[in-house]
Amino acid sequence: MIQILSVQDIKQAELESYSMGESSNSLVKKAANSISNYIVSEFPKDTNRNIVIISGSGNNGNDGILAGCYLATKGYNVTIFRFKNKNLALPDYVRLEINERNKTKDIEYFEFSNVSYFEEQLLEQLALANIIVDSLLGIGMNRPLSEDFSNLVNIINSFSSNKNTVISIDIPTGINADTGEVYNNDILENNKLAVTANKLLVLNYPKIGLFNLPALEYFQDYVVLKSGVNSRMVSNNFLMEITDFEKILPYRPTSSYKGTFGKLLIIGSSKEFSGAAFLAGKAAYRAGVGLVSIATTESAISLYGSYLPEAIYCPLDEQANGMISSNKLNYSILENVISEYDAVLIGCGMGKSQETM
Repeated sequence: MIQILSVQDIKQAELESYSMGESSNSLVKKAANSISNYIVSEFPKDTNRNIVIISGSGNNGNDGILAGCYLATKGYNVTIFRFKNKNLALPDYVRLEINERNKTKDIEYFEFSNVSYFEEQLLEQLALANIIVDSLLGIGMNRPLSEDFSNLVNIINSFSSNKNTVISIDIPTGINADTGEVYNNDILENNKLAVTANKLLVLNYPKIGLFNLPALEYFQDYVVLKSGVNSRMVSNNFLMEITDFEKILPYRPTSSYKGTFGKLLIIGSSKEFSGAAFLAGKAAYRAGVGLVSIATTESAISLYGSYLPEAIYCPLDEQANGMISSNKLNYSILENVISEYDAVLIGCGMGKSQETM
């Protein structure tokens, strides 16, 4: 299991890291290094040479810009567009790295405060991009996007295709990291607007809002990259990983039969909801149950018995309305077989008649 943290938790973890000798600059450098190393390992430059990075003015933007500088030194063609905020200047150490890359013409770098001024160059570069990196806004985003950010997000999404990969840093721009909310957008026609990423590179810890709807719909896959922030906090929120489930699942011996893996009796279905018990049986098999028996009406079995041929069927009398009867014969049938099962599921599609209840 890995911790998933709130925005406040992340800020506290960063403060802890500062107390242990880290600085804002060192954390950005470590993040940029992790991002660039991941891209190099997963997206070889022979087929993903052209990278366009669209960044904001905060640390999320600095992560993306510096990662772009590192990627340029490894042979990628990198173009960086930074949307600048008059209150947030580019840090000197990032500016120095850009200047070094400019000397050797490793990157193209543009700064703008109005999207329309650089839109033509942006569209030209995006048309050639193999990878588009979104590092516009980070976890501090907690309100609807401004007009410029709305336009930039819309442009990024319009160039998303099977010919390129959109990568978001830490969180797709437009999503609230605590709630997973995507705010209504009154500027463009989109009711909800956020970057739709193929890959999300989460820094240090997944944010709790990422696993809520609608946030989950805005990225296809994610990977967690360590970049210097370590938390000693104890969170009540955890993300289960495949390895966690492997530890929970019981050992399945090779010298076994279907009864070894549990026996389930399902009592359900009716004329109106005749497929319910069979769907439950199919789900049980997928979950690992070895033997499933379904006690239901003969009419339901005649309709759906072939849907789940591996199940065992126990026919029950039915009422005139097509629901399972509560007569003595059915009670007797169930009393005789119920002790043979490890678990009983009752109610799926049985209906709401007084006799059934």
